[in-house]
Amino acid sequence: MLKSIRLHGLSTALKSECFVLLRSRTPWLLLLLPAAASIIKMGMIKMKNIGTQVIGSVNSSAETTVTGYGFLVDGLLISFIVTTLLFLGYAAYTFAIDRERGITRHGVVMSISRSELILAKYISLCLLALFSIIITLSGTWLAANLLWDLGPLIEDGYQIIGVGEINAEIILGLKLALLPLPATLAFGLLFSVCSRSAMQAVSLAIGAGLLLDIFKSALGDFQYFIFSSFQPSLIDHSYLNDVQRIVCGYSDVLIDDRIHRLNLWVPIPEALLFLLITLIVIHRRNL
Repeated sequence: MLKSIRLHGLSTALKSECFVLLRSRTPWLLLLLPAAASIIKMGMIKMKNIGTQVIGSVNSSAETTVTGYGFLVDGLLISFIVTTLLFLGYAAYTFAIDRERGITRHGVVMSISRSELILAKYISLCLLALFSIIITLSGTWLAANLLWDLGPLIEDGYQIIGVGEINAEIILGLKLALLPLPATLAFGLLFSVCSRSAMQAVSLAIGAGLLLDIFKSALGDFQYFIFSSFQPSLIDHSYLNDVQRIVCGYSDVLIDDRIHRLNLWVPIPEALLFLLITLIVIHRRNL
């Protein structure tokens, strides 16, 4: 299986993938929708805050300086949830639709091995996700700067948490939240190879992702050996969710170093495992 991977064949398959991505509309949606979701969420928060102030429900005597970092992390959380679902579905769709249209068979006829096709798909998905994250981070930061003051959290004249500490927590939260993304892409690609149609692949992948999210709490401590437990989700146990509370001044946030270590070590090996299983399955399936 691994012997069938050649640099020339992988390069050809990757060029083909990039050519298709640059001339398709769907990748542009994947690039822009997460950033749009983040900006819309922060815009709604800003409008809600303005409305609250107008009707006079805010205590004008409060001496807490509201910083925009909490709202920035709010925007990042919703954008990463959208990113996870979109890329999970797209990863499941991409190979299955090529097989339906006969594109995969044409690639094999052109002396590109099945393993090279899968690796090219996976690399192109990772690159697309990287560009989407860069656009999301840039758009979210710019929007938060326009809507709020990104300064330290001050309460009753005392600085609770400084800008340097806030930025350090956000960077750590981003790193821990993004580490499961390669595993998510490999997970979706596995369904793409196993399913009989693109619609079935997308349905099964998103369904499996949502089921993992819903039932992960029932697994107890074992949930931390599953990559999806560390990414922002509808039932969010990610560290980035804790960061949102930290930068808002909550003092009751409990941080477990063991979970952090699992967050660092679990997702990437699972991504490689899913990718290896995908390579094994593709050699056993008819194209």
